[in-house]
Amino acid sequence: MSAEVITRFFESGSAGDIETAVDCFADDAQWIAPEGSEPGTVYTKSEIGGLINEMNEMREKMIASGMDGHFNPPVMFGENEALVRWSVRTTDGKVIGRGVDLFVLREGKIVLKDVFRKA
Repeated sequence: MSAEVITRFFESGSAGDIETAVDCFADDAQWIAPEGSEPGTVYTKSEIGGLINEMNEMREKMIASGMDGHFNPPVMFGENEALVRWSVRTTDGKVIGRGVDLFVLREGKIVLKDVFRKA
């Protein structure tokens, strides 16, 4: 059940169904992006929809330039923690970026999405 909410988040977000993607998060959820001065930038649930929209716009530009993101299925660690490995690849398969998203879940919702990216 827990991996399903992560899969639903990725599928709905990439399809532009922002409402469903945001609904995968608990009311007190945080999404920590790797960029920022904290280190990282923390987004709350009320900001996640806008972040997904920005990421989808960035993805359109990536695709237009011959790149795209690829996400592996979630790997669960117990009931409430998971990792998702991801990469950015050119159309010929060359990996130009990669990272891991750490998810913490509670009661079928995402409480934390912490993004780690290779610099």
